[in-house]
Amino acid sequence: MVEIMDDIVLYRYEDQWYGYGRVKVCEKKFKVLRETPKGYWIIPFHRTVGAGENYKKWVSKTASKRYAYPNRQQALFNFKYRKFYQIRILERQIEKAKIAYEKVKDFKKISSFSGYQYPEIFIKEDEFGV
Repeated sequence: MVEIMDDIVLYRYEDQWYGYGRVKVCEKKFKVLRETPKGYWIIPFHRTVGAGENYKKWVSKTASKRYAYPNRQQALFNFKYRKFYQIRILERQIEKAKIAYEKVKDFKKISSFSGYQYPEIFIKEDEFGV
């Protein structure tokens, strides 16, 4: 049986969605099962050692991006960093979707092509002599 190292706790912050506009930021704690020269084997704090073996995860001690951190300040900084980049990625995806939409918004909708039923095929009115 693996013994838990009680003196080391790692932290991670995550957001949870509870419906439109209802988001909660949660602190997750992790127990250290085993320490290696380069990192830790961790399990969620609420798991028991036996059942936790299915949930164990290795975390580096020195990597700049880690799953969990040895103190709350580092974990909160990492959470802010992850959310900042998530926003940047999603804003680019929205911009791309808007551009694609602008390209097709004036297309004429047809529902069949060569006898086969296709869902919502779009063609420009001046294409194919239509």
